[in-house]
Amino acid sequence: MRESQPFTHVSTTNVSARTIVVASALLLIVACGERTEQQAALEDVSGADERWALVQAYLTLDRAWHDGEFRRMGPRPDITLAVAAAREIVAQADHPRRMAAAEFLVLGPHGLSETAAEDMALGAQTLRAVIGPDWSVVEAYKADAARWQMARQAIDAADIADDERQSRRKALGSRPTAHRAVAAAQAIVAVADHARRRDAAVYLVLELDRGAHVLEGARLLFADFPAFDRWPEAMRAVDRSYFRANEEVDQFYAQVAAEAADATVRATARYFQAARLAQAANGF
Repeated sequence: MRESQPFTHVSTTNVSARTIVVASALLLIVACGERTEQQAALEDVSGADERWALVQAYLTLDRAWHDGEFRRMGPRPDITLAVAAAREIVAQADHPRRMAAAEFLVLGPHGLSETAAEDMALGAQTLRAVIGPDWSVVEAYKADAARWQMARQAIDAADIADDERQSRRKALGSRPTAHRAVAAAQAIVAVADHARRRDAAVYLVLELDRGAHVLEGARLLFADFPAFDRWPEAMRAVDRSYFRANEEVDQFYAQVAAEAADATVRATARYFQAARLAQAANGF
């Protein structure tokens, strides 16, 4: 891994002040609704640092919008320019901001653009390539998440006034995001003889929040690790990750129901099949 800090902490010290001002102004114009000149604007701000400046400027504006500074001006800042810049950065294998741009694509576009799914997939693919099959990344995330959880519990249990509790929670920040650990685990499961392959699959299924990685890990466990014995939890995790009808999930449950050696596992798969059919019927 060539970068150790998440994208929200990357410094722009080496980016010219003019670049930051121009990029911020362009994004602010877009945020106010002028979207017809986006591509031309992107071409006006060229170069490696300038591309990243567009991403950093969007993050700055979006944080300000969330804090209420810009909400009176209308809708949330438009992410299109920043996404376009990030995509150009990740396309360059030797770009110093490639990791940060990939993280932005994974975490930033959800629900904010028509190409969000494609952009997030590109970001995830790039993270897997940059991080590689490195189990230490998973362990580092687990340690960070555990420290955060302990700190949050200490704040919640402290005998302090509510405003002080809120202040401490804000200072602590949000729970660490798992995108790097997910990328590392996915890279590991792609290596057939990796010593941590089973651990990585279990991590993807049982130790993370909802996401496509859950089904990916469950498929691998069923195909390659017959001794895995936590199928009720695993199938519940798969179900929780897909609220709506999903053909791939249905096929997975059907395969387990037909092929699992253990009768209890087969029955559990049939239960989730039936529950999802009932959910789909109720949806109408």
